[in-house]
Amino acid sequence: MGSVYFNALPFLGYNRNINKAYRTLPTDFQGIGLKNWSIEKLGKDTAVLLRHWQSGSALGVALEFVYEAFLMEDVGLDGNVLTRNFDRFQHLATHSWFKILWQYADRYELSITFNCRFNLGPIRRGDMALMELFARFGYGSDSMEILNRCRRFHCVHSLADILRADGKTIDPSSRLFSWEQPTQSDLRFWCKTIKSVVPRTIPALTTIGNYISTPHRPYKWLASQDKLQVYHLLPDNRFTVYQRDALQRTMRSGARYTKISTHHGHPTDATFYASVDPNPNPNMINLHSTCDIHHAATNQSTFLSCLRSFSNQSLWDNLEIDGDGDWLITSIIQGTLEIEMDGSYMKDLSTTACSGAFILHCTNTSKEIKGCFVDSSHQADNY
Repeated sequence: MGSVYFNALPFLGYNRNINKAYRTLPTDFQGIGLKNWSIEKLGKDTAVLLRHWQSGSALGVALEFVYEAFLMEDVGLDGNVLTRNFDRFQHLATHSWFKILWQYADRYELSITFNCRFNLGPIRRGDMALMELFARFGYGSDSMEILNRCRRFHCVHSLADILRADGKTIDPSSRLFSWEQPTQSDLRFWCKTIKSVVPRTIPALTTIGNYISTPHRPYKWLASQDKLQVYHLLPDNRFTVYQRDALQRTMRSGARYTKISTHHGHPTDATFYASVDPNPNPNMINLHSTCDIHHAATNQSTFLSCLRSFSNQSLWDNLEIDGDGDWLITSIIQGTLEIEMDGSYMKDLSTTACSGAFILHCTNTSKEIKGCFVDSSHQADNY
């Protein structure tokens, strides 16, 4: 738009060589008041985020899916990417709405922060995103693009995705899911980098620990608590049981297990993720290592349980709530919540008593929360 303004200013009665700051300065401050379109776009985009993020609208749901793809498939970094240095990592992201938002936010030093549950993070103790690791080792932009292309090709994100259950052995298996088409030289560079960087990283991190969130790739092998059985999960809701060979000593290649049966459902006594190696005998496998299965914490917190967690419960003795009250969060996010309140103090009747009442009304659903309370205090007044 700079060239458009340059050509149009003389027709508006202004010197076309006027400083850009005066062009966009509001007229209240003796400026021309022309639009700075990049700031206008940044403002509109942030308004869209504030209006639709977690609102349940079609656009809000689409934004969440696009942001997840932007993090996982494009950039490959942990944490809030929109607060990272754009010039350093822009080559990792393909052209998208979030990449432009990231560029403008970085340029104008605007911090856009999402709740941590929307960002990628370590899934095991000591875990680290592979692209973070490569950046720490000083790989340049061209090498980072190659590594990121191969990372997407193999569908991996962090160290936990390329290490076995013991947290220190590189998993030779790979998974393909994207349209990436790395060249043979790209794949050779990927293998060389992984074999070079990861072994140098593991000693500094000791061993990658237990999972602290659900693995990016589901384990197909599980083990019982006593490790006498190993279970292979099949895609048709069945699993195969392998029994440990009690007469054989555990070798460097791992304990040997023999296939004994197949069942429907899911093994109920499985407590470990397992990494296995093939055996020359197709009915046998060797157990390489195990780690604890991650069980997600259940959050039973509700609006009512939150209220009951406060100490002064007398505040809620006269509370009326439509439904369970959990609609309040959605109403706040959507901007459909209206709040009215009033207080009363009549010193002719009592100098120690005061009262108050409030109502929260959702204009979208017409649901309401109403309450009132009375307090007796020698400091009672209108405030």
